[in-house]
Amino acid sequence: QHARMRSCGAVAAAAATAVLKLAAAWTVSDHAWFPTVYVPALPHRMLLALLLPPLCRMRDGAMGGSPYQPPDCQGFATGLAVDPNGAQHQGSAQEQLATLLHRTDWVRFALAGNLKDFEAQVADGRLVAGQHDTYHGNQPLAYGCDPAENVVFNGCHDNETIFDQVMMKLGRHVGADGRARVCGLSHALVVLSQGVPFIHAGDDLLRSKSLDRDSYNSGDWFNRIDWTGQHNNFGVGLPPASKNQQAWEFKRPLLAAADQYRPSPAIIARQAAYFKALLRIRYSSPLFRMPTAEHIKQQLRFHNTGPQQVPGVIVLQLHSSWQPDHGSWDPQHKQVLVVFNARPEPYEAEFPEGAEWYKLHPALAALQEDAMVQLCTADNEQRRLHVSPRMAAVFVQPR
Repeated sequence: QHARMRSCGAVAAAAATAVLKLAAAWTVSDHAWFPTVYVPALPHRMLLALLLPPLCRMRDGAMGGSPYQPPDCQGFATGLAVDPNGAQHQGSAQEQLATLLHRTDWVRFALAGNLKDFEAQVADGRLVAGQHDTYHGNQPLAYGCDPAENVVFNGCHDNETIFDQVMMKLGRHVGADGRARVCGLSHALVVLSQGVPFIHAGDDLLRSKSLDRDSYNSGDWFNRIDWTGQHNNFGVGLPPASKNQQAWEFKRPLLAAADQYRPSPAIIARQAAYFKALLRIRYSSPLFRMPTAEHIKQQLRFHNTGPQQVPGVIVLQLHSSWQPDHGSWDPQHKQVLVVFNARPEPYEAEFPEGAEWYKLHPALAALQEDAMVQLCTADNEQRRLHVSPRMAAVFVQPR
């Protein structure tokens, strides 16, 4: 085993200049050829310098729960407390709100690069470094030293796709259009994070595997992607028993109502265009790709935090350095402001402190056929922002 590991390390070292390698860090007692000494279960103890582990903090905070909790557990993006699905195990309205505020902190620290020394105001009002907040009760929330260590995702090769997670977590009252918007919000949380965005193939097309939680052995019927955007593959059958049978009774009525929830080709095309706009936004400003922890700590700030925050809303402000050699410099923008509105109604707020004026990012302004995007506005006379429901909007202050 050790010889095999050394061989893999040699191959990785030879390719290191050209390839970024991602690896899930698991300790498995049976059938695992990675010895525990090399791949511990907790990513913050990982010893393989060339392999980056995808991090679950964003997924569990944004989508809700974990792969080992009931599939209808909600999170920041999927309506916890602000658009409840009626699942009794999530507790009372007050308990759901407390859980939401804590999971929103998970999302904030993931957006900021999962840095152990990054400080933010958390739900109870304290100013806390990421390493001193907790994830699922007993793990440090953030533990990274460099944003490149933050491989951030909401959908992955195993477990359900983003669309399928949204199907299981939203209340039955939310139709196809609203579910598609939540998918877009989930994509925005990943694409606009500091670090390395990890996108599942077909997520931009609202890809479904018909609620299959692990399709490794499910064949093309459940794994296919319609690249023409005419069908997202939701409702093609009950997923195989091997990984899904214990949840069949939960999944069966959702699949039976596939015609009610399956997105039309027009909705798929709209969300694909929104996803492309998010990619253009990420690469329009180096502020979304800051290379060091110091830059992030100096130039990234959250608003709407602490116990008095509006639940279901994250406000992220990015400041360019004042000149090119004093941090991350954006030659086009003085500031970028991102509002993630997970609420089922519009969000309105005053401009954050230090803002002079804003306009909708040109990549979003170009989506003229998407009425909900066009309703995201910055009123510079009244100094107020308006963001549509279940939407991430990006505003810029040009130089």
